[in-house]
Amino acid sequence: MWHAFDIIANGLELPPGLRNAHADGACRMVYTERVVRWFKDKSGKGQWPAVVDERPGIVLKRTPAPADRPDEWSLSIEHTRQQSVPVTMRAEMTCASNVWRSPRRWDVVQTVEKSTLGETTEQGAWDGSEINRQIRGGRGTRGKAGRAIEYKHKAQHPASVYPLLADFPAKELQDSGLAEQRCDALFTEALQHMGEAAFASGAPGNAGGHRLADGLTCYRLTPSLGFPLEFWVNRHHVVVYLIESATRAWMLESVEALS
Repeated sequence: MWHAFDIIANGLELPPGLRNAHADGACRMVYTERVVRWFKDKSGKGQWPAVVDERPGIVLKRTPAPADRPDEWSLSIEHTRQQSVPVTMRAEMTCASNVWRSPRRWDVVQTVEKSTLGETTEQGAWDGSEINRQIRGGRGTRGKAGRAIEYKHKAQHPASVYPLLADFPAKELQDSGLAEQRCDALFTEALQHMGEAAFASGAPGNAGGHRLADGLTCYRLTPSLGFPLEFWVNRHHVVVYLIESATRAWMLESVEALS
């Protein structure tokens, strides 16, 4: 079975400095997206190279827990997705310092380029047992703000892909054992709810023997909906690659300390 390391290999090359990157304390992390636009499987007989698009991806700014609130930390998110037109999500999120890096509070604004519908906003909070989300659409037919829609999810251990990217819990997962680590509400890109999810270790298929996997550990997060997510983590617990499928991946582009 094809893996992103096979199809997008040339587009996922990283210099040694980034493969071994540290991300300590307050920092800014940038992940760019690679998407296969065209690929023809010739079963190894003169395989044609894939056509891969490089797209803007995810910018994360992480602020460590303050001294008076050691159980939570802050994250700023900017995620640009290319649909028929670019869609940009900007969010401010406060996260728990637990093994799932659970989001506790968040404010989100999503804009669609060249759209007349205005912004979509979301305010959300998790109180330890339930997630409350209030989402408000763009402008209505008379230019008024769209009505708010409320969602509630029972959740003891929620998770979001953004805090996991920003501060991956590799040490906690190694210490506590992956078998016990299940989340009951996973939010992936643009905070889409993908149901329950569980971690497992080990690379799928032959991916662990690929040159791009050298020195990295793979943690697979499998939701009840959607594709499994592969977090490829270096020895400093920094996510170097996030693989969604054989034709879509994010790679670490830069890490810089923030004062």
